[in-house]
Amino acid sequence: MSQEMLSVREPLAQYAAEQAQARGFTDAAAFVEHLIEADRRDSMRARIEQALAEGLASPAIDMPSDWSAQKRALIASITPESAP
Repeated sequence: MSQEMLSVREPLAQYAAEQAQARGFTDAAAFVEHLIEADRRDSMRARIEQALAEGLASPAIDMPSDWSAQKRALIASITPESAP
């Protein structure tokens, strides 16, 4: 795991230390890591929701009646262990 040193103004460093203690984190760095990870999850969730909204807004397409069988056959041809 790589580490990055970040510098923050003293009031923010103090706040991070206080929040870390109040929320049960081992230190301010663990609290900041938690915040960054939460932001990453939120960003990913927003991208997924945007893609879903775009898909729902797109025009419907006709699927052939044997679409599922075609997909299973394609998957089986690529990964023989998945064949029925």
